[in-house]
Amino acid sequence: MATDMNIEDDLFFVHDDELEEDTKKEEEETSQRPPPANDTLVDNIGKTTDEHEDILRILVASDIHVGYGENKPNLYLDSVNTFEEVLKIATEKKVDMVLLGGDLFHENNPSRDMQHRVIQLLRQYCLNDREVALEFVSDASVNFEHSRFDRVNYEDANINVGLPIFTIHGNHDDTAGKGLTILDVLHEAGLVNLFGKFSDIDQFDVKGRKFQCKPIPLQTVRPMVVDEIILDSLPEGVRLPANGVRPSGGGFVLDEMIIDDKISEMIRWAESNRGPQQPKLPLIRLKVTYAGPWAIMQPIHGRQIGAKFEDRAANAAEMVVTRRAARDSMMSKLKQMPAPEIEFDKFGNLKSDNFEMMVRNDLNVLKRQTYGIQGTTIAPRDEFDDEMEDGD
Repeated sequence: MATDMNIEDDLFFVHDDELEEDTKKEEEETSQRPPPANDTLVDNIGKTTDEHEDILRILVASDIHVGYGENKPNLYLDSVNTFEEVLKIATEKKVDMVLLGGDLFHENNPSRDMQHRVIQLLRQYCLNDREVALEFVSDASVNFEHSRFDRVNYEDANINVGLPIFTIHGNHDDTAGKGLTILDVLHEAGLVNLFGKFSDIDQFDVKGRKFQCKPIPLQTVRPMVVDEIILDSLPEGVRLPANGVRPSGGGFVLDEMIIDDKISEMIRWAESNRGPQQPKLPLIRLKVTYAGPWAIMQPIHGRQIGAKFEDRAANAAEMVVTRRAARDSMMSKLKQMPAPEIEFDKFGNLKSDNFEMMVRNDLNVLKRQTYGIQGTTIAPRDEFDDEMEDGD
């Protein structure tokens, strides 16, 4: 996202305890400031050419997660390629700075390979002779008190920075151990400006400003298709295994064909809508719910389906997520059954604990009859007992 901000209008961060004192200072300086801007987002801020001197151009990006899927052959370079695209856009748009909103890395301690790739990109796109028109007017000794170098990198005479990057850490690449993150390393090397490392939280007041936002769609993001199917009916004449167990020896069940067809449809859609710079293999996520007569059926394993699509999907082994709607379907069937009649006379003088044991044995039989399941595989006890206690 690229943001045009009019630098004739000031953005103030005022600590609540010092508000009264700062207000007095502000009144003394009012005569030297331009009129305040509107408090709203505007569609057109005016001229946006590179020669327009009072426009500050900021590219905002967040949650790049370099290193995500590093151990997966099809995914490990996705985040690196996207980060490079962000830097390319910043260069092509000639922005004044890049603002990263956290989680540049997926982990606090990324691999040496990921660190190496990010450092290469930062050096390639950020270190050059391009003039930086930004003036840092905050107290650098406060903003960068965590660093030995109390200044922004583009004001360091020993570093040639043409594209300043300001960043905070996120919840993935946050501080650990001695309070350091991989971003501290990049900051000390002069490649980024890490700020926002606070030990507490304060209340701030923000004064209005005028700005214009222009979302920029990324072109290198891997296509992703998400969908859901609910298996809740059977074609006429089709029966499922009585015990819900899948046939061994390569037997075929109808749900496998349904899921195969759905995934093929999702992949075809992704392929037909793929951009020229997007990776070839899409990410697919299909949620399959077994309900109605399917609820007793053992769900198919996602890897069994994924093995057929290894050359067509980037996450073939993780495409399918299954669940059984056990409570909704099975418990409704249980409620429709008449309550069993118990002949108490035949029990005679039984102690209460023995009587409870006999009743629970009968209820276990009822569970098996209700769910059509043989052997010791029965419905979850907690769900069944809750239903019995809440009986209508």
